[in-house]
Amino acid sequence: MGLTLLASYAIACAYVYIEPSLPSAENMKNIELQVPLRVYTRSGQLIAQIGEQRRTPVTFEQIPDVVKQAFLAAEDDRFFEHSGVDFVGVLRALLVNLVSGDRTQGASTITMQAARNMFLSQDKTWRRKLQETFLTYRMEREFTKEQIFGLSSRAKAQAVQRDATALLTACGLALRSFD
Repeated sequence: MGLTLLASYAIACAYVYIEPSLPSAENMKNIELQVPLRVYTRSGQLIAQIGEQRRTPVTFEQIPDVVKQAFLAAEDDRFFEHSGVDFVGVLRALLVNLVSGDRTQGASTITMQAARNMFLSQDKTWRRKLQETFLTYRMEREFTKEQIFGLSSRAKAQAVQRDATALLTACGLALRSFD
């Protein structure tokens, strides 16, 4: 009883401390995607796209079923069953990491990944993890699972683009060292 009360108090204090740094529900709903400037001819034919990032928002229904299934299988197969934090996944990751002695397994859900990739930094700190957890619950209250899935697929595309850019930069630096 005392331990439960202490844990509840700690979580409440953490929320009061972290909450001002979280985006509001209104800000989350008004996400502006960075889409390129599109230049068209008078006849309406696209002739150029100016801008670094080319993102076109898609709805859940527009994503092919095979892509949905692959994404769920790879990222969070219990996505439609939990409320943002998958405690079964957390327990699995904890056990695997304890047995292996390494931090090879993560327990981030699709909602947690969307929260992190769209609204938070990539810092590996306890503060960011708390922000991610609290923001995950806020997102689960404010968005449908289908909306979260769409946000996450966009956030995943951003992360892939960021990682690819970093990889290409590293390859370019490595090639220069051979000159």
